Amino acid sequence: MIQIEQEYQGSDFTFSAKAINPSPADLSGIYYASYLQSVTKNIALGIESVTQRQGPDSESNNSLLAKFTSSDKKWIATGQIQPSGILAATYWQK
Repeated sequence: MIQIEQEYQGSDFTFSAKAINPSPADLSGIYYASYLQSVTKNIALGIESVTQRQGPDSESNNSLLAKFTSSDKKWIATGQIQPSGILAATYWQK
């Protein structure tokens, strides 16, 4: 298995890309890209796209992302709404 990742953090956004088992011959593999943009000091919103390619066939899904950070930076909560209607959530506290 091969996994390639890259992340870029700007002053108010984060972009990340990942490829799992990429094949240069036919571009098959699983590809992720996500973008998270701060809209306030404590709230960031974004999108994640996942594409799975196998030969000439491909399937893509897009998810909506949200990140909430407390003013004192002692906790972070995230949420992701997936195309199937599933809500995935995380919570982290110092």
